[in-house]
Amino acid sequence: MLARKELDSIRERTLRGRKEKLLKGILPGQGGDMIGYRINKETWKREIHEEEAEIIKRIFEEAASGKTYRQITLDLQAEGIPSPGELLKRNYKTPKTPRWHRSAVAAIITNPAYAGTTLAQVWDKDETGKRIKNDSSKIVELDDVTPAIVSRELWEKANETKQKRLSADTTRNETNFIFCVVWSTASAVSARCAPNKPERSGHSAAHLRQMSLWESLAARLQ
Repeated sequence: MLARKELDSIRERTLRGRKEKLLKGILPGQGGDMIGYRINKETWKREIHEEEAEIIKRIFEEAASGKTYRQITLDLQAEGIPSPGELLKRNYKTPKTPRWHRSAVAAIITNPAYAGTTLAQVWDKDETGKRIKNDSSKIVELDDVTPAIVSRELWEKANETKQKRLSADTTRNETNFIFCVVWSTASAVSARCAPNKPERSGHSAAHLRQMSLWESLAARLQ
């Protein structure tokens, strides 16, 4: 019981400290470091790390040009570009070799801080300790905390390209699903209705009707 009260007290003090920092326009938390930046412990503002900033620019330019997250990730790994875990010298709970992952590339491209917009209190934890995203009413934008590495135009283009790719993937998946459903239906109908006598072409009447249905559907969906 005492331990629970102490934990609640610590949490309350932590939240109070975060709110005080936010009111002063200071980045809350224990660090704020992210690839491309280092936190200034005196001003609590991010400063650009020039060498890492070049990696960030490259990622955004490639995403804006239409490269997929997977392609960007594979290229970075193949060229031996240090991963965020290596550059920030993160300590992992379980030993592992830091490497680029698609999720890391996605996190960089979708992070508005790289275009100069600093958002605080984006994430929180529920009663079970699970990480959850706050609604927009709790998210706070801090001014003059993170200098931009890429322009707003490049950031938007990289993310717009991502949305177009997701939309194209969804459309393609839906079309493939329709093809599969109709193909299965056509196969079942043809098998039940067609005579077993083969045609001179070497194909059964059922197979020919099946092919005709498939070609007709394909032409209409193009």
